[in-house]
Amino acid sequence: MSPKTSSEPVLPPTYVEGFSHKDQLSRMKYSKLHCGLQISALGFGGGGLGGKNFYGEYDEKEAIDTVVEAVKCGVNYIDTAPYYGHGFSETILGKALKLIPREAYYISTKIGRYHHQFDFDYKVPRIKASIEESKQRLGLEVIDIIIIHDIEFAMVNKQWNVIKNETLPYLIKLKQTQQIKHIGISALPLSVLKQMADELKQKYPGQHVIDFVLTYSKYTLLDNSLVNYGHYFQENKIDLINASPISLGLLSNQGPPDWHPAKCDIKFKCTEAANYCKKNKVELGKLALYFSMHQNFSKVTLCGMNNLTVLRSNLDVTMTGLTEHEKNVLKTVREKYFDHDLNIHWEGEEPEQYKLYLQEKIPNKN
Repeated sequence: MSPKTSSEPVLPPTYVEGFSHKDQLSRMKYSKLHCGLQISALGFGGGGLGGKNFYGEYDEKEAIDTVVEAVKCGVNYIDTAPYYGHGFSETILGKALKLIPREAYYISTKIGRYHHQFDFDYKVPRIKASIEESKQRLGLEVIDIIIIHDIEFAMVNKQWNVIKNETLPYLIKLKQTQQIKHIGISALPLSVLKQMADELKQKYPGQHVIDFVLTYSKYTLLDNSLVNYGHYFQENKIDLINASPISLGLLSNQGPPDWHPAKCDIKFKCTEAANYCKKNKVELGKLALYFSMHQNFSKVTLCGMNNLTVLRSNLDVTMTGLTEHEKNVLKTVREKYFDHDLNIHWEGEEPEQYKLYLQEKIPNKN
């Protein structure tokens, strides 16, 4: 007789007996990253916890329950930032993390972008304070991943070289002393992420400085430019975090927040698509997440969640996919609204506004 094979599922290192829902973890897809983490296909985006001035108000208790349930169901990567609601996202997460075993998740937060829209500072004294503030809000001694936030703005305020010559050496020391585990960078333009990675290869030859790049809204129904850069990051063993499959709310039935930087023509196109989905009783955000998850360059897709309904929908997409009706609606939405141009974005809008903000704040003395 042939030996009996075990039917027991292979569970990730973040499985915790008595806490994790074993049946859910056995259905979640996990991938081994270059940096060694075994990460879930669906990640928990903390932007949705930013509060009324970010993505809108929500029930705090349900939001905390949503974080806990997500980790129980195998979502083992959480991302947040001080910028998300002036620290409110981190504060809510801190309340939730008290209810979750530390070994059940990996977490990232960010440095460099802070309280208001144009509050940027990549210098060491500020990032040092920022990391300590994040630890206090999250209730953690060690944060797994520190990501330098929205580095395209460092080109505007002339802190690009500060990031290379001051910020990163400081983070490297924290990593060497195990005060953090991994280092990442984020930006909207993929070209900026590649430029920084290229410059770091020149500055630190033979040294692997960046573990992650966080790209957002770059493999969506609007913009699939990730396909032009994915191979570069793979070849350089830099793991990609694929964030915001719904393009900061554009690709949802609810629509984007008032502060969304996209121009009116983009918002109108997305509203038309959302209205079609509503007519067919389908959530556009669910279709957008499904589309975004089916690419070959990133092993994790970050999606903002602050209630159990959205969590269950996202888990359903991740573990089950779409119904035939939903697939047909997605096909029509792509053909009717988006397939003709998959390079729809708002790159450059915010940096240009930031330039004007700095000019008004520091008038030219000449």
